Amino acid sequence: KTLLTQSGQRLLTMWFDDVGADAWGTLFDMQILEVNPPLAPGITSTIDLELPGQGGMSYVLLAALATSPSIPVGLDRTFHLAPDGLLQYLLAFPNGPLGTGYAGVLDAQGHASATFIAPNTPVIQGLTLYFAPATLDPSSPTGVFGLYDPVPFTVQ
Repeated sequence: KTLLTQSGQRLLTMWFDDVGADAWGTLFDMQILEVNPPLAPGITSTIDLELPGQGGMSYVLLAALATSPSIPVGLDRTFHLAPDGLLQYLLAFPNGPLGTGYAGVLDAQGHASATFIAPNTPVIQGLTLYFAPATLDPSSPTGVFGLYDPVPFTVQ
């Protein structure tokens, strides 16, 4: 289970692997996502992803406008983002018009960065986007190693 808050606040996280779902959950006090500058219309923001202990692993960073309905991943695990148009768009275009770095390989320290290019329209002000990473492992039964609960960021 992951307890996450907006940028700049500390979090409490437990990560799980596919073998036994929560069998090796280890508690960490860490911040896994930080957005700078804050999301705002017409602004490009950097999303820093920190997943210590998972250096060199492939990852995806997804976003959605809601957290339910969630996406079942298998082995009684769930990715808590709604399979909406934003999530599907980022899966199809991880380095497309809305930004870059939504899929890749974590560096040796478990760090990666993505960008989010907010459309330049005041209509999106107040909209909350939920970002959540997952690490991938082709040798696991589901292809997923770590799942993380969404972090909400509100467009200023």
